[in-house]
Amino acid sequence: MKRLSRIGLSLVAICSCLLVLSGPLISEPAPIPPGRLIDIGGRRLHLNCTGSGSPTIVAESGLGAFSTDWALVQPLVSKLTRFCSYDRAGYAWSDNGPALDMVEETADDLRMLLRRAGVEPPYVLIGASIGGLYVRAYQRRFPEEVAGLVLDDPSSEQFLDFQIEGKDKVLDDIPANELRAMFEQRLRTPSPPRELQRRWKRQRTDCRRKRKWRGCGRFVNCWRRNR
Repeated sequence: MKRLSRIGLSLVAICSCLLVLSGPLISEPAPIPPGRLIDIGGRRLHLNCTGSGSPTIVAESGLGAFSTDWALVQPLVSKLTRFCSYDRAGYAWSDNGPALDMVEETADDLRMLLRRAGVEPPYVLIGASIGGLYVRAYQRRFPEEVAGLVLDDPSSEQFLDFQIEGKDKVLDDIPANELRAMFEQRLRTPSPPRELQRRWKRQRTDCRRKRKWRGCGRFVNCWRRNR
């Protein structure tokens, strides 16, 4: 009897171990998007619009944030007018784009997304954190479509600098043609992962020694995406 009990306990222990080990291998299905996946030309972005009225509120999330971050705000505002939240390329349910979080690409993607979804201007754009950069860029490029801006702790262009022809330039001081040429060059000849790691080590050392933090966060994000 005791022997049978021991065998039974051993079988229970083995089954428990198998369940624990197999747990990570069982993948849960992806959550269903609350909105629609809109084709903007070979790739799809997630757009969630609720309510009705004009102007339409369009929410631009912060760095690393999803459209679901507006889950508490959207139902309340939707009682007054139409509210649209969306996921930038590479976030949540949206497909990846040529590059992640580039200002001009994000503005173009958003305009194409709204057009394909049949969401007509005027818009009131909300920008949270780095989203403030994108909505200001959208307003500069398409001023006739924007009725107003709402900035929630927005990032400043003064903290975004790029190296062009060996010189550090703040985003505000870079003409559009120079910025476009720089990004086109980087897309044609991206840095290999090992080179990015070497540059990251040098940049991190420079940041610690000189306390030169401007631009370090942008480089860290780039390195993490490509390592």
